[in-house]
Amino acid sequence: MPASDESFRDRDRRRIPHQWLDRGRNRRGGRLSTRNLQNESIRTQTNDTMAVEFSASGGSVVCKADECYPVESPEDDLVSLVKLILETEGIGGFFGGVKAMMIGQALIKSVAFSANELALGTLNSNEAIQVLDGQTQTFVSLLLAASFSGFVTSFLVAPVERVKVMMQAQQNSVYANELECIQAVLENEGWGGLFSRGLGPTLAREVPSYAIYFVVYGLLIKTSTASSIGSLAPLVCGALSGCACWVPVYPIDVVKTLVQNTEGGDSASSIDVAIQLYQDEGISAFFNGLTPKMLRASVNHAVTFWIYALMMDALV
Repeated sequence: MPASDESFRDRDRRRIPHQWLDRGRNRRGGRLSTRNLQNESIRTQTNDTMAVEFSASGGSVVCKADECYPVESPEDDLVSLVKLILETEGIGGFFGGVKAMMIGQALIKSVAFSANELALGTLNSNEAIQVLDGQTQTFVSLLLAASFSGFVTSFLVAPVERVKVMMQAQQNSVYANELECIQAVLENEGWGGLFSRGLGPTLAREVPSYAIYFVVYGLLIKTSTASSIGSLAPLVCGALSGCACWVPVYPIDVVKTLVQNTEGGDSASSIDVAIQLYQDEGISAFFNGLTPKMLRASVNHAVTFWIYALMMDALV
């Protein structure tokens, strides 16, 4: 990171995360960002031009680029932002980067579940694992298989999320679509910019996250409670495992998003970004956007495991 007294906010306003709307006033009187459940999380982490400005008197205004509109109270901020997005960008403003994410997630989830099942099959036939007692064997197998799944998928997640982050945090629709965004990255940074920028924090997030994800689901689905709710079990257990896997690794996700949202040249290291972020915003900055992320995770992973269970039942 270049030596400078300027904060990330001064050098590149998109790099600084700010408080989610329901967390109240930002300690530095800065900006608040929002989008739909997916975009909200990215926008709160990167501080796009869609924002809520707080005045010294405590009032607030919604800003888009250089235009600002007053709102009556902090409770109106979210509604005002939604209205402004609709007026300035239309319905499409809520779905930036969705195409890349949908295609990418289909591939990522396929690889993740396949890698997990492959590893489980290998581990369950391993003599070193078989000498363990029943519960320990189950836990160790689930943990190792899930960690392997997280490691493998990281190499797919990094480029997909690089494009998603840039599409959702872009200013003034710089990229017309995901392909144009990819072309810009390749021209400015080469293949390394697409596949390796943010790979370190992605690995640091995905491996423990998937370890929690599959282990929690694997343990919950075998409980008597899961058996009692029948076909709803994958939905409930999936929602709980999805939320559980995000909370411990969310600070890493914030740092990863900031690293991936920089463009051109060498990016600052994840450690430098984390240190600067803490100095600028405090510990709470590492949890910006957690609320929409948790809401999205509960729905996303409930449906993911439910569909997976249906498909596995159909194939058996």
